[in-house]
Amino acid sequence: MNKKYIYLGIGILILAFLVFTIPKFLTGNVVKSSNSILVITMTHCPECREMLKPYLDKIKEEYGAEIREYQVSSPFDPAVDKILSENELKRPVGGGMPIVCINENCFLRMDPIKVELDKFMEQ
Repeated sequence: MNKKYIYLGIGILILAFLVFTIPKFLTGNVVKSSNSILVITMTHCPECREMLKPYLDKIKEEYGAEIREYQVSSPFDPAVDKILSENELKRPVGGGMPIVCINENCFLRMDPIKVELDKFMEQ
């Protein structure tokens, strides 16, 4: 086989690798999809995770949404702002936990979150 074709094949593989990995490096660790959900709960609130679990499992299974889950020590933990910033999201107005972001919209507390997750599943 001609060396020219081998080098061409290697070049195409390298180019494909770069095309699919560079966007991750340029935007932090996120490549936004049209169906992405970010969940931030407190480490000492297993009830929050348990109440969200059926929603997240169904969304992951039926809608193929990318779900990223994080745990923090409190609503005032600096990690909350860091997580939101890295994902190009803004902290919702008000206080409390959990925080669930559906695509670019973030919501607080369980009742509003359940309503928004139901809306997401109806789309």
